[in-house]
Amino acid sequence: MRPNTVIKTLGTLQGNITVICNNYSDKDFSFVKELYPEVNFIRGDNTKGCSEKLKYIGQGNSEYIAMCDDDLLYPRDYFTRLPEKEIFSYHGSVLKSGRITNYYKDRKVYYCLYEVHSDVNVDIIGSGVCIFRRDLFSDVDKLYNYVKHPNMTDIYLSYFARLKGIKRVVLKHERGWIKSQGVKDSIHASHKNNCEQQTMFINKIWNGYGYV
Repeated sequence: MRPNTVIKTLGTLQGNITVICNNYSDKDFSFVKELYPEVNFIRGDNTKGCSEKLKYIGQGNSEYIAMCDDDLLYPRDYFTRLPEKEIFSYHGSVLKSGRITNYYKDRKVYYCLYEVHSDVNVDIIGSGVCIFRRDLFSDVDKLYNYVKHPNMTDIYLSYFARLKGIKRVVLKHERGWIKSQGVKDSIHASHKNNCEQQTMFINKIWNGYGYV
């Protein structure tokens, strides 16, 4: 529930926008709706954390789907490159080969806030800075049903794409092109030392090691 950062993020975006407002009070929900009447605001109950946005991902008829985070500021030329048969993102990671012990430590990360020198194929894409064609997934509206643990959207979306043979690509960009609003309670900060579910998913489901 971050209405103050949401309104700043919206100030950097254009287009047909839907915002999932998890655990918003009546007052905060009315506030953002009045400030941006052209935006489609939906109240979420945070059952699956950041993955609540996947519950509504099948709505609409736009050619592309872009997912954004409420703690980032996006550049005006954010949508200059559009994907065809892959998912584009400005954040992602390549997993360490074999069994891992900590999802957040056993990977090489390409950060959205820092420079990435060239396009790179990754395992896990950052969903908060990604875009893909709507028709890339014929059953994208079912993705929400696959989510068993909250705040693992990047992993679930990436695995869903991997099953369908869809490449995940982090695009070249400069440091500071996407900016942070300095929010302290990020998913990474909350789970970097408590990532048992993420690690188990990678070992058991992604790498197929069975129970771990």
